[in-house]
Amino acid sequence: MNPLLLAAAGELPSTKLRQRLWNAVREIGALDDEALDDDPQAAVDRLVAKYRVPDTAYRGEPTVAAVRQRRKQVRDFPHPTRMVNRVVQDYEVAVDFDGDAGLVRASLATCAHEPQWQVQGSQIRAVFTADVNMPGSKLERRIRERVADAAAHLDHARRDLARYHDELNAAVEDLVPKLLAVRLAGQRQREELTLTFASASINERDGEPSIDADAARTPPRPSTDSEILFDEVLKTLESSAEVLAAHTPLVQALDTEDLLRFQLIVFLQGRHPEPYVFTAETFRGQGKVDIAVHWKGRLIGVVECKVWHSERRFREGIDQVLSYLTPNDTRVAYVVFIKQQTVTSIVDVLKHTMLNHANCADTDSPTGSKRFTFAFHATADPGRPITMDLLPMPLVTSATGKSTDRGLRRPHPSGGQGRSETG
Repeated sequence: MNPLLLAAAGELPSTKLRQRLWNAVREIGALDDEALDDDPQAAVDRLVAKYRVPDTAYRGEPTVAAVRQRRKQVRDFPHPTRMVNRVVQDYEVAVDFDGDAGLVRASLATCAHEPQWQVQGSQIRAVFTADVNMPGSKLERRIRERVADAAAHLDHARRDLARYHDELNAAVEDLVPKLLAVRLAGQRQREELTLTFASASINERDGEPSIDADAARTPPRPSTDSEILFDEVLKTLESSAEVLAAHTPLVQALDTEDLLRFQLIVFLQGRHPEPYVFTAETFRGQGKVDIAVHWKGRLIGVVECKVWHSERRFREGIDQVLSYLTPNDTRVAYVVFIKQQTVTSIVDVLKHTMLNHANCADTDSPTGSKRFTFAFHATADPGRPITMDLLPMPLVTSATGKSTDRGLRRPHPSGGQGRSETG
């Protein structure tokens, strides 16, 4: 992944730490008098301890958490136009770490090697796929190389962390004495006044006690209802579609389904910090879901990603994602990347295919422009409802279907190619 894209999305470790430092400075500056005492050093120690990021490092040897054998279609090397079946094994490898999960996740965002590591609790995990005929020593060498690569990226993040702690100490040691000085000056000013102070502040307009400003600004705590939590993720996916459609170079760089899925995870992680956790290629049901959405360790929904090719392949994707769901899974987002220009007609085909699927309980096509919600049910248990949201994501880069140089190039008077002119 391009580091500039990660920086723009706020996913680099240095960017995240800079944002954390800014948040710390803002909160320290907004402390009220009761949060400060007459001992400046005690205030400094207390605030530094609150905003300090624990030292983070990997520990122990990598372990294999799960093994699955499956068949995979690959190109036949003697005949590149022919596909053959190969028996492969998926090894889910886990590495433990101590410290801050957010710092580990940010360091892994800069890893460009496959497979991609994902943070799960106090571990990082990745699925290594190998042909059954590959020597075990070669597979182990590959796994250890990827573990060493993850550790090297974390070392870079730890250097950023050391700078963060230095800047945090300097900011706190500079701010706290100034806050104390302002507090003492305010006390002296009040003591010098000979006026009588009222016991309570009265709102002159309606005669009721005024509401504390800080309490009025306190945002409501987020709901823990799974439906609401997953709907917030869907809103972010909708806005991600607008970002992708508006950035032509980004769309051109993300030329595969895997890269598009990874960019969606970058968007989601930047918008929804912990306790949200987003994992890619996660084992579930009869296969691996593209993106699993967790809240405090509990799965609240899955996201399936496909590039539009045909109605048949889209219908197969519906059957595929239904096979991933367990009896506790009720929310699905089906993201379809559309690279063709005929967006309107393709969206109509998507809605028609969803509505006419054997598991769809709806009789009328849902309305909307960006997201379409369908009521489905499980194949083996028609009484178990499943909500599936269709999110078409057009990736076209112009209304004409091609780049235009009109206004940038003028024909040569003689009819030849001529020299380019800007105008």
